[in-house]
Amino acid sequence: MTTNLDPQGNGAADRLDRIEALLGVVADRQIATQQQLDQSIAVANARAETIFLAIGRVVEQQRETQTQLQASIEDVVQMIADRVIEAAEIRADIHEMQSEVRGLQTENRRILDILQRQQGDDLAT
Repeated sequence: MTTNLDPQGNGAADRLDRIEALLGVVADRQIATQQQLDQSIAVANARAETIFLAIGRVVEQQRETQTQLQASIEDVVQMIADRVIEAAEIRADIHEMQSEVRGLQTENRRILDILQRQQGDDLAT
């Protein structure tokens, strides 16, 4: 390494000035880079917060939807159970009516038999 020194030593001073200037540029760039990094971190944090809030809303909406769906399913199940009970009651009523009709048919046959016997007795006398 050769140095170009003049008798007053200005070469070393110039070199130090250039190094100092370069260090100043590097320091300025470092500050600018740090500021950009800080801004990027702030933006990323804001986006992350927004995403977390959105996820929270989606989760809450899913819970509400699940609750509504569960309630709807329970309503449908209850309606089906009610219809099954009603159908059983209707079947019981039908069986009861059938029994009554059979009883009436039996009674009608007896009355018819009695009338036919009386008619036969009336004809014989």
